[in-house]
Formats: sequence, structure tokens, C-alpha cells
Amino acid sequence: MAIAVDLRKYSSLGLIILAVLFACGAVLISVKFLEKKEREIKEKFEAEANYQQIIVAKTELKPGDILSESNLALFKVPARYVPDGSLGRGEIDAIFGHAVTQPVSFGKPLLRHQIYGLSSVSSFSELIPLGQRAITLEISDLESNEHMLVVGDFVDILVSSSDSLNGATSLYPLLDNVKILATGTTSVANPFA
Repeated sequence: MAIAVDLRKYSSLGLIILAVLFACGAVLISVKFLEKKEREIKEKFEAEANYQQIIVAKTELKPGDILSESNLALFKVPARYVPDGSLGRGEIDAIFGHAVTQPVSFGKPLLRHQIYGLSSVSSFSELIPLGQRAITLEISDLESNEHMLVVGDFVDILVSSSDSLNGATSLYPLLDNVKILATGTTSVANPFA
């Protein structure tokens, strides 16, 4: 018994399989090419970005909220996208303890005008966090570490007492961890002026 096989039917199936394989190969090559181009564009963007760290809200902030480490974070942004009035890494300590004057959404940059006492300060008292008081100490350049203390630094204040009987001098702690609000004409409203 002889079996007749029509080879034309199998050759067209082979061509279809071959076409599908070529199509898959073309898709794979295209995907690899596009991934390479995307990687090159990202690398070029990263090289030109010149990132800056700015302060953003870590939580939703409402007017009156006090700024602290728990509700602020630093976020890297390309320099050309940094909004005017945003605060940088070097200013974060200077704003702790100040209140927010406007709502700030989660992840949004904190701007200078949104902080009580940092913009358009009409009186020195606006620089003082709620519940605190400011005192002025007169210190000459000869009696201090000349220009080594700057706005935003924290100091301990001691009182010296002299005993007139034996001539001994004693030091007693008066205030601990006190923030310097101003030196000369520079204040925490613009510590980098």
C-alpha cells in the first residue's frame, strides 16, 4: 500500500513558522535597540541634571503645624526644576520649630513664604517660635569666639559668680541648647544673607 503525501501543504506551514520566527527576532532586536537608546538618554539627562536637594513635606502640613524632622524630608531635584523660594539642605535646621502659614501637600517643596517668620518679617518677634522667648546678650568681639557662632547654632548659657571672701569664681548653667536667632543684622529669617 502506497501513501501519497502532499509536500506543498508542509512547505507553506514551514514558511509560516519561519515568518513567525523572523517577526519574533525583529521584535527582540527592536526592544533591545529601544532599551539601549532609553539608557543613553537617561545617562545624558543624569549627567546634565545638576541635582540639588530641596526640603519637601513628608506629611500633609496645615497652617500652624510646627516644622520638625518628622514632617520634613530632603529630595533631589534637577537644578532647572527647583522652584523659586524653595529651601535647600543647608537651611533645614534653621526652620525647625517654625510654623507653616499655608497648607503644603505631601511631597511638595516647602517654600520660604509658607513659613511663619521667614518672609516679609515685619518684626523680630515673628522669628521666635510659639511658646518661646528671646533674650539679648551683649558680647564683644574680644570676649567671644569672634564670628565663629552663626545664626541657627545652639549654645549653652552659663552664669559666673564670684565669691568675694575667697576670690573663687563658679559657673552655673542657666539655659541649655539655646538657638541663636540673630547676630548683628543677620537673622534666622534669612540666615544666608
